Amino acid sequence: MNICLVLPRAFPPDGRVEREARALRADGHAVTLVCANRGGEPTRDHVDGTRIVRVGTDGVRDGVAYAASALTNLAVGVHPKWYRTVERVVKRERSDAIHVHGLTLLQTALLVGRRRDVAVVSDLRENAAAAIRTQRERTGLRGALARPWLATERTLTPPTRWDHLERSCLRRAEHVFTVCAEMKAHYVDRCALDPDRVTVLTHGVDRDRFAAASTDGGVSVAVADRPGCDDHDDDERRPAELACVGDFGDPRGPVTLLSALERVRRHRQVHLTLVDATDGLERALGEAVRERGLEDVVTLECWADDATVAERVNGADVLVAPAVSTPYTETTLPRTLLEYMATGAPLVVTDVAPLERTVTEADAGVVARAGDPAAMADALCRLLDDPAAAARYGENARRALERRYDWERQGERLCRQYRRLA
Repeated sequence: MNICLVLPRAFPPDGRVEREARALRADGHAVTLVCANRGGEPTRDHVDGTRIVRVGTDGVRDGVAYAASALTNLAVGVHPKWYRTVERVVKRERSDAIHVHGLTLLQTALLVGRRRDVAVVSDLRENAAAAIRTQRERTGLRGALARPWLATERTLTPPTRWDHLERSCLRRAEHVFTVCAEMKAHYVDRCALDPDRVTVLTHGVDRDRFAAASTDGGVSVAVADRPGCDDHDDDERRPAELACVGDFGDPRGPVTLLSALERVRRHRQVHLTLVDATDGLERALGEAVRERGLEDVVTLECWADDATVAERVNGADVLVAPAVSTPYTETTLPRTLLEYMATGAPLVVTDVAPLERTVTEADAGVVARAGDPAAMADALCRLLDDPAAAARYGENARRALERRYDWERQGERLCRQYRRLA
Protein backbone atom coordinates (compact mmCIF):
# COMPACT_ATOMS: atom_id res chain seq x y z
CA MET A 1 0.00 0.00 0.00
CA ASN A 2 0.95 3.64 -0.44
CA ILE A 3 0.29 5.40 2.87
CA CYS A 4 0.13 9.16 3.41
CA LEU A 5 0.95 10.11 7.00
CA VAL A 6 -0.27 13.53 8.15
CA LEU A 7 1.37 15.24 11.12
CA PRO A 8 0.18 18.76 12.11
CA ARG A 9 3.62 19.82 13.34
CA ALA A 10 7.21 19.86 12.19
CA PHE A 11 9.22 16.70 11.54
CA PRO A 12 11.72 15.51 12.60
CA PRO A 13 11.68 14.79 15.46
CA ASP A 14 8.64 12.72 16.38
CA GLY A 15 9.36 9.29 17.81
CA ARG A 16 5.92 7.83 17.18
CA VAL A 17 5.89 8.85 13.51
CA GLU A 18 9.45 7.62 13.03
CA ARG A 19 8.61 4.19 14.45
CA GLU A 20 5.34 3.91 12.53
CA ALA A 21 7.00 4.84 9.23
CA ARG A 22 9.84 2.38 9.86
CA ALA A 23 7.42 -0.48 10.69
CA LEU A 24 5.24 0.22 7.65
CA ARG A 25 8.21 0.38 5.28
CA ALA A 26 9.56 -2.88 6.70
CA ASP A 27 6.17 -4.47 5.98
CA GLY A 28 6.42 -3.46 2.33
CA HIS A 29 4.43 -0.21 2.30
CA ALA A 30 5.52 3.06 0.70
CA VAL A 31 5.25 6.00 3.11
CA THR A 32 4.96 9.73 2.44
CA LEU A 33 4.67 12.19 5.34
CA VAL A 34 2.94 15.57 5.07
CA CYS A 35 4.01 17.78 7.98
CA ALA A 36 4.41 21.41 9.01
CA ASN A 37 7.37 23.54 8.03
CA ARG A 38 8.97 25.31 10.98
CA GLY A 39 10.49 27.79 8.52
CA GLY A 40 13.50 27.54 6.24
CA GLU A 41 13.17 23.80 5.71
CA PRO A 42 12.95 22.22 2.23
CA THR A 43 9.42 21.66 0.97
CA ARG A 44 10.40 18.18 -0.24
CA ASP A 45 12.79 15.97 1.64
CA HIS A 46 13.71 12.38 2.53
CA VAL A 47 14.28 11.19 6.12
CA ASP A 48 15.36 7.58 6.68
CA GLY A 49 13.54 6.33 3.60
CA THR A 50 10.33 8.31 4.13
CA ARG A 51 9.35 10.97 1.60
CA ILE A 52 8.59 14.29 3.31
CA VAL A 53 6.31 17.05 2.00
CA ARG A 54 6.15 20.16 4.18
CA VAL A 55 3.28 22.62 4.21
CA GLY A 56 5.13 25.88 3.64
CA THR A 57 4.99 29.10 5.64
CA ASP A 58 8.05 30.81 4.14
CA GLY A 59 7.78 34.47 3.23
CA VAL A 60 5.23 37.10 4.15
CA ARG A 61 2.75 36.14 1.44
CA ASP A 62 2.91 32.43 2.30
CA GLY A 63 2.67 33.20 6.01
CA VAL A 64 -0.44 35.35 5.55
CA ALA A 65 -2.05 32.66 3.41
CA TYR A 66 -1.28 30.03 6.04
CA ALA A 67 -2.74 32.20 8.82
CA ALA A 68 -5.93 32.71 6.82
CA SER A 69 -6.13 28.97 6.23
CA ALA A 70 -5.63 28.29 9.94
CA LEU A 71 -8.44 30.70 10.81
CA THR A 72 -10.69 28.87 8.36
CA ASN A 73 -9.77 25.63 10.10
CA LEU A 74 -10.79 27.14 13.45
CA ALA A 75 -14.06 28.40 12.03
CA VAL A 76 -15.25 25.40 10.00
CA GLY A 77 -12.84 22.56 10.81
CA VAL A 78 -11.16 22.41 7.39
CA HIS A 79 -7.64 23.74 6.70
CA PRO A 80 -7.56 24.71 2.98
CA LYS A 81 -3.77 24.85 2.70
CA TRP A 82 -3.36 21.40 4.24
CA TYR A 83 -6.26 20.10 2.16
CA ARG A 84 -4.59 21.14 -1.09
CA THR A 85 -1.22 19.69 -0.08
CA VAL A 86 -2.59 16.36 1.17
CA GLU A 87 -4.80 15.98 -1.91
CA ARG A 88 -1.84 16.62 -4.24
CA VAL A 89 0.23 14.01 -2.40
CA VAL A 90 -2.60 11.45 -2.44
CA LYS A 91 -3.17 12.01 -6.16
CA ARG A 92 0.52 11.96 -7.13
CA GLU A 93 1.50 8.99 -4.96
CA ARG A 94 -1.77 7.13 -5.59
CA SER A 95 -2.15 6.71 -1.86
CA ASP A 96 -4.38 3.92 -0.57
CA ALA A 97 -4.79 5.39 2.93
CA ILE A 98 -4.36 8.64 4.86
CA HIS A 99 -3.06 8.13 8.40
CA VAL A 100 -3.63 11.37 10.31
CA HIS A 101 -2.23 12.19 13.74
CA GLY A 102 -4.39 14.16 16.16
CA LEU A 103 -7.83 15.68 15.84
CA THR A 104 -7.12 19.12 14.33
CA LEU A 105 -6.64 17.90 10.73
CA LEU A 106 -8.87 14.82 10.85
CA GLN A 107 -11.85 16.46 9.17
CA THR A 108 -9.57 17.91 6.48
CA ALA A 109 -8.16 14.44 5.81
CA LEU A 110 -11.65 12.92 5.72
CA LEU A 111 -12.69 15.37 2.98
CA VAL A 112 -9.64 14.43 0.93
CA GLY A 113 -10.38 10.76 1.52
CA ARG A 114 -13.98 11.16 0.37
CA ARG A 115 -12.98 13.02 -2.79
CA ARG A 116 -10.22 10.56 -3.69
CA ASP A 117 -11.97 7.42 -2.38
CA VAL A 118 -9.17 6.72 0.09
CA ALA A 119 -9.48 5.21 3.57
CA VAL A 120 -8.67 7.52 6.50
CA VAL A 121 -7.10 6.19 9.70
CA SER A 122 -7.07 8.27 12.90
CA ASP A 123 -4.12 8.11 15.30
CA LEU A 124 -4.86 9.73 18.69
CA ARG A 125 -2.09 10.02 21.29
CA GLU A 126 -4.27 11.90 23.75
CA ASN A 127 -7.86 12.78 24.52
CA ALA A 128 -7.70 15.96 22.45
CA ALA A 129 -11.02 17.47 23.53
CA ALA A 130 -10.16 16.98 27.22
CA ALA A 131 -6.65 18.35 26.64
CA ILE A 132 -8.07 21.54 25.13
CA ARG A 133 -10.42 21.97 28.09
CA THR A 134 -7.51 21.53 30.51
CA GLN A 135 -5.38 24.04 28.60
CA ARG A 136 -8.13 26.65 28.62
CA GLU A 137 -8.81 26.21 32.30
CA ARG A 138 -5.11 26.70 32.99
CA THR A 139 -4.78 29.73 30.70
CA GLY A 140 -7.99 31.43 31.81
CA LEU A 141 -9.76 34.26 30.03
CA ARG A 142 -7.18 36.84 31.08
CA GLY A 143 -4.32 34.73 29.72
CA ALA A 144 -6.15 34.18 26.45
CA LEU A 145 -6.85 37.88 26.00
CA ALA A 146 -3.14 38.59 26.43
CA ARG A 147 -2.42 36.44 23.36
CA PRO A 148 -4.62 37.30 20.34
CA TRP A 149 -4.28 33.90 18.69
CA LEU A 150 -5.48 32.10 21.83
CA ALA A 151 -8.38 34.54 22.16
CA THR A 152 -9.41 33.89 18.54
CA GLU A 153 -9.14 30.13 18.98
CA ARG A 154 -11.16 30.29 22.19
CA THR A 155 -13.92 32.28 20.46
CA LEU A 156 -14.17 30.15 17.31
CA THR A 157 -13.77 26.71 18.91
CA PRO A 158 -15.79 26.27 22.11
CA PRO A 159 -15.39 22.86 23.82
CA THR A 160 -18.76 21.72 22.46
CA ARG A 161 -17.42 22.10 18.93
CA TRP A 162 -14.43 19.88 19.70
CA ASP A 163 -16.83 17.31 21.15
CA HIS A 164 -18.86 17.41 17.93
CA LEU A 165 -15.74 17.10 15.75
CA GLU A 166 -14.58 14.17 17.83
CA ARG A 167 -17.83 12.24 17.49
CA SER A 168 -18.53 13.00 13.83
CA CYS A 169 -14.97 12.50 12.56
CA LEU A 170 -14.10 9.32 14.43
CA ARG A 171 -17.30 7.65 13.24
CA ARG A 172 -16.23 8.28 9.64
CA ALA A 173 -12.65 7.05 10.08
CA GLU A 174 -11.90 3.59 8.74
CA HIS A 175 -9.91 2.72 11.86
CA VAL A 176 -8.79 4.45 15.06
CA PHE A 177 -5.54 3.96 17.00
CA THR A 178 -5.32 5.02 20.65
CA VAL A 179 -2.53 4.74 23.23
CA CYS A 180 -4.29 2.92 26.09
CA ALA A 181 -7.30 0.78 26.96
CA GLU A 182 -8.96 3.65 28.85
CA MET A 183 -8.85 5.89 25.78
CA LYS A 184 -10.27 3.11 23.62
CA ALA A 185 -13.15 2.60 26.08
CA HIS A 186 -13.77 6.36 26.11
CA TYR A 187 -14.13 6.61 22.33
CA VAL A 188 -16.10 3.40 21.99
CA ASP A 189 -18.60 4.72 24.53
CA ARG A 190 -18.63 8.42 23.64
CA CYS A 191 -18.57 8.07 19.86
CA ALA A 192 -20.47 4.77 19.62
CA LEU A 193 -17.57 3.11 17.78
CA ASP A 194 -17.32 -0.58 17.03
CA PRO A 195 -14.58 -1.90 19.38
CA ASP A 196 -13.11 -3.88 16.48
CA ARG A 197 -12.41 -0.59 14.70
CA VAL A 198 -10.27 0.71 17.58
CA THR A 199 -6.78 -0.63 18.31
CA VAL A 200 -4.53 0.23 21.24
CA LEU A 201 -1.09 1.20 19.94
CA THR A 202 1.03 2.36 22.85
CA HIS A 203 3.92 4.80 22.67
CA GLY A 204 7.21 3.34 21.58
CA VAL A 205 10.32 3.84 23.70
CA ASP A 206 13.91 4.06 22.55
CA ARG A 207 15.24 1.58 25.11
CA ASP A 208 18.88 2.21 24.19
CA ARG A 209 18.50 5.77 25.47
CA PHE A 210 17.46 4.64 28.93
CA ALA A 211 20.08 2.88 31.02
CA ALA A 212 18.90 0.04 33.24
CA ALA A 213 18.99 1.04 36.89
CA SER A 214 21.26 -0.90 39.21
CA THR A 215 19.52 -3.65 41.14
CA ASP A 216 22.39 -4.77 43.30
CA GLY A 217 22.03 -2.09 45.94
CA GLY A 218 18.48 -0.92 45.43
CA VAL A 219 17.50 2.55 46.61
CA SER A 220 20.11 4.58 48.44
CA VAL A 221 19.06 5.18 52.02
CA ALA A 222 19.99 8.14 54.21
CA VAL A 223 23.13 7.68 56.28
CA ALA A 224 21.16 8.39 59.46
CA ASP A 225 19.15 5.22 58.84
CA ARG A 226 22.20 3.03 58.25
CA PRO A 227 23.91 1.98 61.47
CA GLY A 228 27.66 1.75 61.34
CA CYS A 229 28.12 3.91 58.25
CA ASP A 230 31.34 5.87 57.91
CA ASP A 231 30.52 9.57 58.14
CA HIS A 232 33.22 10.29 55.58
CA ASP A 233 31.90 7.91 52.96
CA ASP A 234 30.51 10.25 50.30
CA ASP A 235 28.70 7.47 48.46
CA GLU A 236 26.85 6.42 51.61
CA ARG A 237 25.83 10.04 52.17
CA ARG A 238 24.27 10.29 48.74
CA PRO A 239 20.58 11.18 49.09
CA ALA A 240 17.96 9.09 47.37
CA GLU A 241 17.40 10.59 43.94
CA LEU A 242 13.77 11.10 42.90
CA ALA A 243 12.75 12.31 39.45
CA CYS A 244 9.46 13.49 38.02
CA VAL A 245 9.14 14.40 34.34
CA GLY A 246 6.15 15.52 32.33
CA ASP A 247 3.96 18.06 30.62
CA PHE A 248 2.00 18.54 33.80
CA GLY A 249 -0.47 21.16 32.65
CA ASP A 250 -2.23 21.04 36.01
CA PRO A 251 0.16 22.12 38.82
CA ARG A 252 -1.76 20.17 41.47
CA GLY A 253 0.09 16.95 40.68
CA PRO A 254 3.67 18.19 41.18
CA VAL A 255 2.57 20.39 44.10
CA THR A 256 1.20 17.27 45.81
CA LEU A 257 4.61 15.65 45.29
CA LEU A 258 6.35 18.69 46.80
CA SER A 259 4.08 18.52 49.86
CA ALA A 260 4.88 14.81 50.18
CA LEU A 261 8.60 15.56 49.91
CA GLU A 262 8.24 18.02 52.76
CA ARG A 263 7.18 15.07 54.94
CA VAL A 264 9.70 12.58 53.57
CA ARG A 265 12.73 14.81 54.14
CA ARG A 266 12.10 14.79 57.89
CA HIS A 267 13.25 11.17 57.94
CA ARG A 268 15.24 10.62 54.74
CA GLN A 269 17.95 12.28 52.72
CA VAL A 270 16.29 12.89 49.36
CA HIS A 271 16.69 15.03 46.29
CA LEU A 272 14.03 15.62 43.64
CA THR A 273 14.59 16.68 40.02
CA LEU A 274 11.36 18.05 38.59
CA VAL A 275 11.38 18.50 34.79
CA ASP A 276 8.35 20.26 33.35
CA ALA A 277 7.36 20.86 29.73
CA THR A 278 4.40 23.16 30.46
CA ASP A 279 4.91 26.74 29.38
CA GLY A 280 4.58 29.12 32.33
CA LEU A 281 4.31 26.50 35.07
CA GLU A 282 7.89 26.82 36.31
CA ARG A 283 7.10 30.03 38.19
CA ALA A 284 4.19 28.45 40.07
CA LEU A 285 6.28 25.41 40.97
CA GLY A 286 9.15 27.64 42.09
CA GLU A 287 6.82 29.44 44.47
CA ALA A 288 5.59 26.10 45.83
CA VAL A 289 9.18 25.00 46.44
CA ARG A 290 10.02 28.20 48.33
CA GLU A 291 6.82 28.09 50.40
CA ARG A 292 7.82 24.62 51.64
CA GLY A 293 11.47 25.45 52.21
CA LEU A 294 12.62 22.84 49.72
CA GLU A 295 15.16 24.92 47.78
CA ASP A 296 18.04 22.70 48.93
CA VAL A 297 16.42 19.40 47.92
CA VAL A 298 14.53 20.25 44.72
CA THR A 299 15.95 21.09 41.28
CA LEU A 300 13.48 22.58 38.80
CA GLU A 301 14.24 22.25 35.10
CA CYS A 302 12.44 23.07 31.89
CA TRP A 303 12.11 20.31 29.31
CA ALA A 304 14.99 20.96 26.92
CA ASP A 305 15.00 17.85 24.73
CA ASP A 306 14.47 14.11 25.01
CA ALA A 307 18.17 13.42 25.52
CA THR A 308 18.33 15.73 28.55
CA VAL A 309 15.20 14.18 30.01
CA ALA A 310 16.71 10.71 29.57
CA GLU A 311 19.74 11.79 31.59
CA ARG A 312 17.57 12.92 34.49
CA VAL A 313 15.45 9.79 34.44
CA ASN A 314 18.44 7.45 34.18
CA GLY A 315 20.02 8.90 37.30
CA ALA A 316 16.99 8.39 39.56
CA ASP A 317 16.44 5.79 42.28
CA VAL A 318 12.66 6.30 42.25
CA LEU A 319 10.51 7.77 39.47
CA VAL A 320 7.24 9.52 40.25
CA ALA A 321 4.08 10.21 38.20
CA PRO A 322 1.88 12.40 40.47
CA ALA A 323 -1.02 13.14 38.07
CA VAL A 324 -4.33 14.32 39.47
CA SER A 325 -7.60 12.86 38.22
CA THR A 326 -9.10 14.78 35.28
CA PRO A 327 -10.99 13.66 32.15
CA TYR A 328 -7.67 14.02 30.32
CA THR A 329 -5.42 12.02 32.67
CA GLU A 330 -8.05 9.29 33.14
CA THR A 331 -7.98 8.53 29.40
CA THR A 332 -4.37 9.13 28.37
CA LEU A 333 -1.20 7.13 29.05
CA PRO A 334 1.83 9.45 29.11
CA ARG A 335 4.86 8.32 27.16
CA THR A 336 7.05 9.22 30.14
CA LEU A 337 5.59 6.33 32.17
CA LEU A 338 6.92 3.82 29.64
CA GLU A 339 10.25 5.65 29.59
CA TYR A 340 10.31 5.33 33.37
CA MET A 341 9.80 1.57 33.02
CA ALA A 342 12.68 1.31 30.54
CA THR A 343 15.16 2.45 33.19
CA GLY A 344 14.39 -0.43 35.54
CA ALA A 345 13.75 1.95 38.44
CA PRO A 346 10.74 1.47 40.77
CA LEU A 347 7.73 3.73 40.25
CA VAL A 348 5.36 5.69 42.45
CA VAL A 349 2.18 6.70 40.63
CA THR A 350 -1.25 8.00 41.57
CA ASP A 351 -4.48 6.03 41.21
CA VAL A 352 -5.35 7.69 37.89
CA ALA A 353 -6.70 4.79 35.82
CA PRO A 354 -4.05 4.36 33.06
CA LEU A 355 -1.18 4.83 35.52
CA GLU A 356 -2.60 2.52 38.18
CA ARG A 357 -3.49 -0.22 35.71
CA THR A 358 -0.11 -0.18 33.97
CA VAL A 359 1.93 -0.24 37.19
CA THR A 360 -0.32 -2.76 38.95
CA GLU A 361 -0.36 -5.19 36.01
CA ALA A 362 3.42 -5.07 35.84
CA ASP A 363 3.91 -5.05 39.64
CA ALA A 364 6.30 -2.19 38.95
CA GLY A 365 5.83 0.06 41.98
CA VAL A 366 3.48 1.61 44.52
CA VAL A 367 0.18 3.39 43.88
CA ALA A 368 -0.88 6.40 45.99
CA ARG A 369 -4.18 8.25 46.14
CA ALA A 370 -4.15 11.23 43.76
CA GLY A 371 -3.95 14.65 45.41
CA ASP A 372 -3.03 13.19 48.82
CA PRO A 373 0.44 14.29 50.06
CA ALA A 374 0.34 11.89 53.03
CA ALA A 375 -0.40 8.91 50.77
CA MET A 376 2.33 9.99 48.35
CA ALA A 377 4.84 10.37 51.21
CA ASP A 378 3.92 6.92 52.54
CA ALA A 379 4.42 5.37 49.10
CA LEU A 380 7.85 6.99 48.72
CA CYS A 381 8.93 5.87 52.21
CA ARG A 382 7.84 2.30 51.48
CA LEU A 383 10.28 2.16 48.60
CA LEU A 384 13.04 4.01 50.41
CA ASP A 385 12.72 1.65 53.40
CA ASP A 386 12.82 -1.54 51.33
CA PRO A 387 15.64 -1.57 48.74
CA ALA A 388 14.98 -5.24 47.90
CA ALA A 389 11.34 -4.54 47.03
CA ALA A 390 12.39 -1.45 45.07
CA ALA A 391 14.83 -3.54 43.03
CA ARG A 392 12.14 -6.15 42.35
CA TYR A 393 9.67 -3.50 41.21
CA GLY A 394 12.26 -2.00 38.90
CA GLU A 395 13.09 -5.32 37.32
CA ASN A 396 9.38 -6.04 36.83
CA ALA A 397 8.97 -2.64 35.15
CA ARG A 398 11.73 -3.27 32.66
CA ARG A 399 10.51 -6.80 31.94
CA ALA A 400 6.94 -5.58 31.34
CA LEU A 401 8.17 -2.93 28.92
CA GLU A 402 10.10 -5.52 26.95
CA ARG A 403 7.28 -8.07 26.89
CA ARG A 404 4.10 -5.97 26.66
CA TYR A 405 5.04 -2.54 25.35
CA ASP A 406 7.99 -3.25 23.09
CA TRP A 407 7.62 -1.39 19.78
CA GLU A 408 8.14 -4.54 17.70
CA ARG A 409 4.92 -5.84 19.22
CA GLN A 410 3.15 -2.51 18.68
CA GLY A 411 4.46 -2.22 15.13
CA GLU A 412 3.03 -5.63 14.30
CA ARG A 413 -0.39 -4.43 15.49
CA LEU A 414 -0.10 -1.40 13.21
CA CYS A 415 0.88 -3.47 10.19
CA ARG A 416 -1.82 -6.06 10.88
CA GLN A 417 -4.50 -3.40 10.55
CA TYR A 418 -3.06 -2.16 7.27
CA ARG A 419 -2.97 -5.69 5.90
CA ARG A 420 -6.69 -5.89 6.69
CA LEU A 421 -7.29 -2.57 4.96
CA ALA A 422 -5.42 -3.81 1.90
